[in-house]
Amino acid sequence: EELPASMSAVATAKLHTAVLGDTGALYTCGWNQDQGRKARLFFRPVAALNRLRVSCVAISDHHTLALVDRGVYSWGSNNCGQLGLGHYTHAPLPEHVTALKKYQVQQINCGYDHCVAFVAEDKGPDVPPVEKVFSWGRGEEGQLGHNDNYSRCVPKVIRTLEACGVRAIGAGGFASAAIDEAKQVYTWGDCRDGHHSHLPPPPSLHRSTRRTSGTRGGRSSRSRRWCRR
Repeated sequence: EELPASMSAVATAKLHTAVLGDTGALYTCGWNQDQGRKARLFFRPVAALNRLRVSCVAISDHHTLALVDRGVYSWGSNNCGQLGLGHYTHAPLPEHVTALKKYQVQQINCGYDHCVAFVAEDKGPDVPPVEKVFSWGRGEEGQLGHNDNYSRCVPKVIRTLEACGVRAIGAGGFASAAIDEAKQVYTWGDCRDGHHSHLPPPPSLHRSTRRTSGTRGGRSSRSRRWCRR
């Protein structure tokens, strides 16, 4: 399958790559064996999203998120609930993250096996939308921002960010971040690799101090997100 002549974004992690065409079509290649399938050496369109216009793609080593005009779709490995589907079963095809369907999702991002989303909730005419940050997936290092170390398979609002005026979010490895309208940065999760050790703990956000032993099973902490501009 040939890639489109005009492309708007590319996202790559350790094991696979995604390319977004100007028309909103999404192409992927790389590792595909978490569900017992063969790796793909050439780019192919994600057929399950053919009738949807993808505006943003976020990937980690073993799972992918796509932001479309009807919400968020996820697929891949799901051992920590990082697909946000309400279960822990791997998904070889994109599935709709229905927990976010009533929101206008503005940004998505992936860590190694957790995700964050920045959304707006419509409160009706003449009322400004309420903006929120959701997180889900692995939580053992506190990267979900809920003041605990539990993993979750359903997106949950990070309550301590609700009054902060968040404008952007980020995730990578086992940590997460947000920036507010005053350009203050909030970080939480694992700080062993320097993800946020340069910053003091934000006063309005609890952060886990739990340290797990070992080297995380030798797992990579790479993740990438690129959006159409």
